[in-house]
Amino acid sequence: MNFKKHAEKLEKIIEEEFNKKVPLLVVNKNCLLYKNFKIKKNKLENWDLQDQTGRIIGSFKLKVNAALAAKFYDKNQMHRFEEIKNLDTKYWTNVIDCLIFREKYNKTQDIIKKDIYISRWDITKTRAEHYKLQISKLFSYNFG
Repeated sequence: MNFKKHAEKLEKIIEEEFNKKVPLLVVNKNCLLYKNFKIKKNKLENWDLQDQTGRIIGSFKLKVNAALAAKFYDKNQMHRFEEIKNLDTKYWTNVIDCLIFREKYNKTQDIIKKDIYISRWDITKTRAEHYKLQISKLFSYNFG
């Protein structure tokens, strides 16, 4: 299971939509600017949202979520900021679980366990797709 490779693939897919309509200044592939905020990749491969002083406001798995959070934080919409943080956590948790269940399914020989793992994989995959769709809609609505 290569989580880093999966994250990079997902980032590329979302980044295509991201670069089309977003009012962000791209400094390099690891740093963006939105008004007074910096969105920067950290050592753990997460995206940190920083204010002008360099104080970390939040950390996100997806760059898109960090950009949304910057917009909501700038407009002082803390309930929306927390909503995007929760979506980021739920999405990433289900993606990781999906990969784990698929890996366990491929490694086990027990038919009953295979059935359990495939059903859990299907559930987590469906949830991950649902959260991805919510994030995409939220992003399109706010930056589109």
